Amino acid sequence: MGCPTHHDTDGQLRASAGWLLEHVGLHPGDAVSASVRCSTNRSPTLVADTGATATDFTEALRWLIERVVEGTAITLHPEPTRIGRWESLSG
Repeated sequence: MGCPTHHDTDGQLRASAGWLLEHVGLHPGDAVSASVRCSTNRSPTLVADTGATATDFTEALRWLIERVVEGTAITLHPEPTRIGRWESLSG
């Protein structure tokens, strides 16, 4: 596949989320849902539009994770860690 990777300080193999997202067809500025989109500066940064809810954001993250898994068999893990009450991203 050619994805850029590196080993993190904990020994985990890491892949470029931006590369993975672009590999499955998402680019800066693309809509992920009706109220969440990729930043116009970088694909792996999500931006919530006015009126977006935590549920909208969670559903957008879930959709992105599913799209990358379907296209690459790699599971994205959102960063930074979300705080407060959020739905699980695993379904």
